Amino acid sequence: GTTEYKKDEYDLFIENDWILRGASDEYVNVKNQGYIVDIGNPGYQTWLANWYKNNLNDYGLDGAFLDNLMPNNEVWYSVSEWPINPRTNSSWHQTEVTAAYTNLVNTVKDAITPKIVVGNMVMTGTHFFRADLHQSYVDFLANSKLDGFLCEMWVSTYQASEWYTEDQWKKGIDLAVWVDANYLSRGNKIFWTMSDNAGTIWPEGEVILPSGVTSE
Repeated sequence: GTTEYKKDEYDLFIENDWILRGASDEYVNVKNQGYIVDIGNPGYQTWLANWYKNNLNDYGLDGAFLDNLMPNNEVWYSVSEWPINPRTNSSWHQTEVTAAYTNLVNTVKDAITPKIVVGNMVMTGTHFFRADLHQSYVDFLANSKLDGFLCEMWVSTYQASEWYTEDQWKKGIDLAVWVDANYLSRGNKIFWTMSDNAGTIWPEGEVILPSGVTSE
């Protein structure tokens, strides 16, 4: 967040212009989370790859987890204003986001191989099959070197005591079927699903479930 950073890293990002700006020329931020980084900048991608490589080696860890890895315009949620792509001087096109995240993941993977790269990138089956988003997920999974991904709202919603409709739940099952046929079949081994309602909810630290329902 904006109040939790290393000054030398912050200064480096400012010096290299790695923070995205909007049409107002102000830095784009997400409320209470900090600024938006230029995911398509090759310099930033290389810096991040080396950051992971050094930390994984220093701490003896097995791989990298990249949060908010939605390879489409869904990644720009809750922003102060829509970011401008500095290479086009226009708003980011969905295909540009997909290409940027593909290059970023591949740069990280190349730096830390044989360690793994896993991303949090599909919220729900409904998102995955949505007409305006589906191709971005398909292209990203086909062209990136991602070893696996997390679907964190697979069969229930987030921070609410309700379950999905039958259609929403069915799309989650359809996603698992698609992954088995089109992703795991290529040799990938990680498809991590979870249901937030069945676990501890951040930040309150309590389980939110419908009346009479247990996490089991």
